[in-house]
Amino acid sequence: MITGIVYANNTAYYEGNKIFNLTFKKKKNQVGTFSFKAYALDSTDLNNIKERNIVQILLNGKVMFEGYIRKVKYDRYNMMWDVEGESLEGILNTINTSNPVTLRMGYNGDLMTTKELVREVMFRLAGIRPTGPNGWSITGDEGVPLFFYRVEQRTVLDHIAALARLSNYTFRCYLK
Repeated sequence: MITGIVYANNTAYYEGNKIFNLTFKKKKNQVGTFSFKAYALDSTDLNNIKERNIVQILLNGKVMFEGYIRKVKYDRYNMMWDVEGESLEGILNTINTSNPVTLRMGYNGDLMTTKELVREVMFRLAGIRPTGPNGWSITGDEGVPLFFYRVEQRTVLDHIAALARLSNYTFRCYLK
């Protein structure tokens, strides 16, 4: 039997005990989604299961999905909460770059790689933290060298997806 567990704010919620209908979907190069229904939640539980909190979903003790809660809706007739969220990549879809900028050649006349461009977009132009308890990391190869890249006013996820297509790579997001 498969056991589903949702960890929210270091508290475990087991399928059949306060939550049910736990589902999640992950596809390559797409923002994953999850949902579940919750019942009999007290004030501590409501503090753990609220919008913008990060959750981990485990199946048989193995972390299969990490994301954040995007929407919590209370159904007063059934006395249940409908919880929906997205994988961590979804956070990058909520942050925009503001001013258009053209990023040109890298250091010492070298061309900028797509990985360096992702770093510039995330850490310098969008203001995402690369270190600390909520810091992000970028892993993988350097990607293809580019002479320049035009940063328009779009979400960070749009830029990462465009750079992944240019370099023919897949992307994964990790939160430290």
